[in-house]
Amino acid sequence: MIEPIKLLAGSHKDTASTGQGCFMNVIAYLNGEAQITDKSECVCFVMRPLAIYANDLFNDEDRQRLLPFILRAIGSRTDDKEVITERLRHVVAFAEKQSKSAAKSAEYAEYAAEYAKSAAKSAESAEYAAEYAKSAESAECAAEYAEYAAEWYKTTRDDLLTMFDACFPQLTKPQAVHLERAKRLHEMDDRHQAMAFRDFVPGLLKYADKKRQAAQAAPVEPVARLTDAEIEQGRQEIFSVNNPYCPCDIKTMQKAVRWAERTIAARTTTPPASLT
Repeated sequence: MIEPIKLLAGSHKDTASTGQGCFMNVIAYLNGEAQITDKSECVCFVMRPLAIYANDLFNDEDRQRLLPFILRAIGSRTDDKEVITERLRHVVAFAEKQSKSAAKSAEYAEYAAEYAKSAAKSAESAEYAAEYAKSAESAECAAEYAEYAAEWYKTTRDDLLTMFDACFPQLTKPQAVHLERAKRLHEMDDRHQAMAFRDFVPGLLKYADKKRQAAQAAPVEPVARLTDAEIEQGRQEIFSVNNPYCPCDIKTMQKAVRWAERTIAARTTTPPASLT
C-alpha cells in the first residue's frame, strides 16, 4: 500500500521534505509526529531496536522488503504482558542464533589472526611475504569466509523478516490518514528528485561552454572530446557527489556531455556567445 516509498539506511530528519528516510523516520512522518526521529513511541519498545538494526543491515534492495511492516509497526506498542513476553521469546531466540553465528565468526577471526602472525614471523623478505599472501590456503580461507558471510546475511535477513511477521500485529484496515500521508511522502520524493535534476542541464552547458571558450582562446586544432576523467571532474564541480540525493551518476553525465559536444560541434560555424 505504501510500496513507492524508498527506505534509506541511517536516520534522516528531512524525511518530511525529501520523501525518503529510514523505517522509523517514515513511521514518525505517517504517525504525524512533530519531529522526525527513529524513536517513535507508537512502535513496540521490544521490536524498535531490531527494526532499526534491520533497516541499516539490509542492502538497498532488501530494505524495501520492510515496507509491508511499516503500517503494522504503527501502534504496535502495548502494555499487554503476554504479548510483550511472546515478542521477547522471538527476540531471545534470534539473539541465541546470532550468538552462535558470532562464535563461528570469532573462529574465523582467530584463525585469520594466527595466520597473519605466522606469515609475519616466517616471512624473511617482502618477496616471500607476497608469495605467502598469494598462497592457495589464503585464497581458500578468504573464499570460505566470504561464503560464510553471505550465508549469514541471508539467514539473518530472513530471520528478521520472519520475526517481524510474527511480532507486528496483522493489519486489518489501514487508517486513511496514514495512506494519505504515505501518498504525500511519495509525491515529495518525486518533487525532490525533479528539483535536484532541474539544475542538471544548465550546469552541464555552463561547464561545456567554459571548456569551449577556453579552447577558443588559442585555437590550434579542433577541440578534442572531453576525457572520462574531465567529465568526472565536471560532475564533481556541478554536483555534490557525496550527497546521497545526487541525481547524476557518471554514466548519465557522460551521455549528457557527449550530447553537448555534438550540439557545440554543430554550432562551430557561428558559435554563440554563450550556451546558457
